[in-house]
Amino acid sequence: MKRVILSCLLSGILFLVLLYPVLAQAIDEFTEAQNIPTNGAMDWEFFTIDGNYYLAVANVSNGTTHFVDSKIYQWNGASFVEFQSIPTVGAQDWEFFTIDNNHYLVVANSADGVSWNLDSKIYRWNGTSFAEFQSIATNGAKNWEFFTIGSNHYLVVANYHNGSSFNIDSKVYRWNGADFEVFQLISTSGAEDWEFFTIGSDYYLAVTNLYNGSSYNRDSKIYRWDGADFEQIPIQQIPTNGATAWKYFTIGSNHYLAVANHYNGSTYNINSKIYQWNGSSFVECQSIATNGAYDWEYFTIGGSDHYLAVANYYNGATRSINSRLYRWNGASFVEHQVISTTGAADWRYFTFNNDSYLAVANNNNDSTHNINSKIYKASLNPPDLSLHKSVAPITPVMPGQTITYTLAFSNLNDTPALAVVLTDYVPLPTFTVQSVSSSGVALTRTTTATAEVFAVAGLNKGEGGVITISGVIDPGLPRSATLINTAVITGTRVETVTLNNTARAGITALRIYYIYIPFIIKKARLVYFP
Repeated sequence: MKRVILSCLLSGILFLVLLYPVLAQAIDEFTEAQNIPTNGAMDWEFFTIDGNYYLAVANVSNGTTHFVDSKIYQWNGASFVEFQSIPTVGAQDWEFFTIDNNHYLVVANSADGVSWNLDSKIYRWNGTSFAEFQSIATNGAKNWEFFTIGSNHYLVVANYHNGSSFNIDSKVYRWNGADFEVFQLISTSGAEDWEFFTIGSDYYLAVTNLYNGSSYNRDSKIYRWDGADFEQIPIQQIPTNGATAWKYFTIGSNHYLAVANHYNGSTYNINSKIYQWNGSSFVECQSIATNGAYDWEYFTIGGSDHYLAVANYYNGATRSINSRLYRWNGASFVEHQVISTTGAADWRYFTFNNDSYLAVANNNNDSTHNINSKIYKASLNPPDLSLHKSVAPITPVMPGQTITYTLAFSNLNDTPALAVVLTDYVPLPTFTVQSVSSSGVALTRTTTATAEVFAVAGLNKGEGGVITISGVIDPGLPRSATLINTAVITGTRVETVTLNNTARAGITALRIYYIYIPFIIKKARLVYFP
């Protein structure tokens, strides 16, 4: 165990050393974009149909009754507006999926205040709205997870309580071509969440067991598909504390599971954990202090910035507490942004029109469930790579003379510029490079047939350097010429200011011709005549 954790840390530290210039400063901030009135919101689900964008919220209660409508909102070009209202009962979760070009939404109806044994519902898109398609008997349903193995489609429900016991079966359903039917029963204890994922060619289901009727400190379990169903004996049991959610994600070739630990029987202020796959099982890789954590959301921005958002629900005194966004620094997740929430139960990340959003489900503020849930939009200040070039001496030069090009480069904006490449097209063959030096950030230099190329993993705001390239002008230059040296700096992130990405410097090389005019001097002889 210790060797595995050490290996995890060492590999992360190596990654950090290589990319630290990029990751040292976190700058992508989420700012509030929209408030949406909700009734004890527990979950957001984002989906698209025919080019339209939708958000579905699961409303659990208005404080008086669990018979409240959950809502679907549609993007109108500026904000999300109510599109459809669906009657639900203590709704905990929505799951969107598509089978054979048909779109479905399944809701987890958990309890009505009297009974836990309710029907959860599947709705199918009819071209204009969602209509009820199938009713499934569930027991305190908390979560649905849809997945596909081969050509078969499955839904698994997390059953929490049947009115008399938490130790009940959760169920896997399989699509039979017309609807879903029971496929497999899996024994669970106060199940809260299922997470499906694949590693290599293997399929897995991880469940969070919150409570068995006497203790919140339960093992949550991971099951593997054996070709026929999910193995009855789990491949791994992980000690958890009132666990409410799993989140699977990958960074590079590494596989991770983050668990939200909600309560250990005495306090909500406990650590949630991140586990890393070691080839045969998951081992703890990081522990993060949380407050009644209810959910993790993982996402990337720009393809290389990795984030985890935790929904902090309660600290034992109040639900008006901060939830937190963490950013991967190459070795671990570090706090990136604090966001004020009120009984946060879920985060949902989504993108459209090149914008990134985070929606939080605010459940209650200690006095009422009827509060606003919020949508935050990423404020991305794009990088601004700047390049300046000069040449010395500035006066006309002669063939065979040494000249020096100086390139000064930097990132002027807050957002890190990633995978930066500076290409200097030296004026060959009239100029021969003799020496290259640099100061500032570390560079990797390569030489091509036409250019000097310099690469750096990334540049934070204000980071940069100076490159000097010295060489001689061809001594055999046949005639006068103007030598133009062009350099270009690029990165993988889109810039809005590009005029300063290219720089040029010119110098005139004079070929002076000396005209030799010979003079013939003849000695004159004087002749006297008497």
